[in-house]
Amino acid sequence: MMRQLILATAVSMFAGAGAAQAPNLGGAMLHILIEQDGDGLVLEYETPVSGPIELFLYPGEMYNGAASVLDETYYSGRYGWLANGFFNLPAGSGVFVENLGTTAGLSVYDAFSYAPILGTDGSSDIWQWSGQMTHNWYSATEPGVYSASYRVYVGNATTQEPLAGWEAAEIMLEWFVPFDCVADVNGDGMLSPTDFTAWINAYNNSDPECDQNGDGSCTPTDFTAWISNYNAGC
Repeated sequence: MMRQLILATAVSMFAGAGAAQAPNLGGAMLHILIEQDGDGLVLEYETPVSGPIELFLYPGEMYNGAASVLDETYYSGRYGWLANGFFNLPAGSGVFVENLGTTAGLSVYDAFSYAPILGTDGSSDIWQWSGQMTHNWYSATEPGVYSASYRVYVGNATTQEPLAGWEAAEIMLEWFVPFDCVADVNGDGMLSPTDFTAWINAYNNSDPECDQNGDGSCTPTDFTAWISNYNAGC
């Protein structure tokens, strides 16, 4: 019941903001469940996640107020922190998320205020979770693969220092922005002769990357198209 109430509140919040052109989550919610297990925390995905998730650009969309930090960026709000069960923490304590390392170029903004958090723009590497379902915003401006490693712990609500005797949990989240270059068949973010080998492999296996002329099929004419795309550059 507690999780259902939290979910209803969050959905209402996003729906209400929609009239003011709120940002898009970018897909189905992906919850990181936080659970108290004795004197420690346990993290797990509510729905299994395999590999990085995509950050999307929404051309032409401009967001109101503080949400404008996401204008003209690739972003996602799919990852969210969610309580799994009830917590019985010591008085004067809270649950904190600490940034252990973030790929350069990845920015993180608070779900509600859009303020930079978790090391973005000089903000603190430590962010206090409120206990409610919270989908922060993650954004980038360039193609690439991004990750953020976090430690989740119980700490002093005033000093943010971890409480002695309490076990923390760690997790790494991943995203990607595709390199929009059809000739880059191996997807390494650059054009090189290895892309020819990759195209041959795609041709032999009728993979989607084989289709270089956009006709929806994989034929020898795609080789000529690949040469043209390669010479045109990206």
